[in-house]
Amino acid sequence: MNTRKPMAAHIVAAEEVTRGEVHFTVEAYDALQEKSFTGVVKVIDGMPRGHFIKPGKSPLSPMCLQIVKAAVLNAHNSK
Repeated sequence: MNTRKPMAAHIVAAEEVTRGEVHFTVEAYDALQEKSFTGVVKVIDGMPRGHFIKPGKSPLSPMCLQIVKAAVLNAHNSK
C-alpha cells in the first residue's frame, strides 16, 4: 500500500504590505522530494513573485511550484 503524501500548499499568513502588494507565507509539501518547505510569495499587481517560486532559485520541484502558485493566486483572488 502506498502511503506517500500528496503535493500540498497551504497559506499560513497574508499581509498587505502596500496597496497592490500582498505577501503570503506558504507551507508546501513537495512529494517528489518528500520534504516540507516554508516560504514567502509576494503578489504585486496580481502577479506572484519571489525566490520561493522562481525556477532555478526555488527549492521546490516544478510540479510543486505550480501548486504553490495556484494556491497563492486562489487566496489572492478570493479576498
